[in-house]
Amino acid sequence: MTCGDLRGREMLDYVNTVSKLDHSDGSSLVVCILSHGSLRTVCGVDGFPIPLRDITEKFTASNCKSLAGKPKLFFIQACQGKKEQILPYHRRQQFSRESELQGTRQVESAKNDIIVMDTDENETVADVIPEESDFLLAFSTAPGWSSYRDPDKGSYYIQKLCEQIQKECMRNHLQDILTVVNNTISKCDIPIEDGQIVKTMPSYFTSLTRKLYFFPENSR
Repeated sequence: MTCGDLRGREMLDYVNTVSKLDHSDGSSLVVCILSHGSLRTVCGVDGFPIPLRDITEKFTASNCKSLAGKPKLFFIQACQGKKEQILPYHRRQQFSRESELQGTRQVESAKNDIIVMDTDENETVADVIPEESDFLLAFSTAPGWSSYRDPDKGSYYIQKLCEQIQKECMRNHLQDILTVVNNTISKCDIPIEDGQIVKTMPSYFTSLTRKLYFFPENSR
């Protein structure tokens, strides 16, 4: 099921609809959200902010009984704040010379992704992941930091995540795959506007109780 360019309240309505479906025949739930955002928040195309807790709590054991005891995975491509790690000038010069040889393109400004809103800095991961087990939230960046995407190819994080799942799904479980993705993205020098180069670090938080493997359907 895919939806694009939903307003904030439409996103909530859609999540609510999915939570009321019968998932008895399914082995897990996977939700991917590619949007703008702020700390522990994503936004609709209208800029309406939605706390991630309002999304994840729809799928707790009490609210979605057919998913009780099953993995519920949320992959979030969105800024989680405004902080940026900009590389020193000499690193930018080195990158510029290398990119001329490799044909590297600059990505869209992270500032275009940032939605400013009031958040509780004392909130913890436990306030986002419901107390019930078997949730995993994976983010393209760390709490408080900006996220980046290529104007043509899209999210660096989602690209690497898909590549690694396809490559390793028969050998490694999901958390091992996410660790490799984190390592890969952490080594990337990402070009943004004005010739600046930034670093970024994905993150994930989990209450999964078992190892999870994404075996392809045709492998069974």
